[in-house]
Amino acid sequence: MPVPLVVQPAGSRPKTQPAASSAALPGPGARKPEWRLYGPLRVDWSSWTAMAGSVVAPTLNPKGQTIHLSVNCQVGKINVAGANGVWRGWQAPQVDFERQLVKDACAARRG
Repeated sequence: MPVPLVVQPAGSRPKTQPAASSAALPGPGARKPEWRLYGPLRVDWSSWTAMAGSVVAPTLNPKGQTIHLSVNCQVGKINVAGANGVWRGWQAPQVDFERQLVKDACAARRG
């Protein structure tokens, strides 16, 4: 069974900030970070970049470390790479905030 990207304490609810459904994902020229919270992750919504059929954004993990988060809307899966640049592998979202993140990123991409 796949392990979720980040485990939340039992009974906690994910904190998300909904994406504007009519806004498209900004291009790499955007400079000012727009942080959106998804569970314990802070995703820089202004920095999504298309890459190999998916979109990638810099993200801060609960320890404040920069990771890269990738969403593939065609298959509805996510992937993360740590500071070393090694990707963990595609997996289906396992917890509510991961599902919401995929939904928001894909809706904005269609925007």
